[in-house]
Amino acid sequence: MIQTTDTDIVRIVVYTTDPCSFCVRAKLLLEARGVPYREEHLPRTPEGRARLNQVAPSARTFPQVAIDGEVIGGYRELVAYDRDGRLDRFK
Repeated sequence: MIQTTDTDIVRIVVYTTDPCSFCVRAKLLLEARGVPYREEHLPRTPEGRARLNQVAPSARTFPQVAIDGEVIGGYRELVAYDRDGRLDRFK
């Protein structure tokens, strides 16, 4: 993971769980592009699902990616951001 300090503004948060191959892919994509992010791991428990529901009420899958506080969706949506060049501004 691209490390950030407490004073860094993290604009991308990736909500993950285990096992989750798409979670791994999302993090690898961000790392390959040099984009800093914070990972929030949510366990596969009722509490983890409740937290996911708070962040992204309509989400049913992992990962969920939030950019500047807005959930954009999962891995496919992140790939679309990358293809459109919208991740470039976070490097």
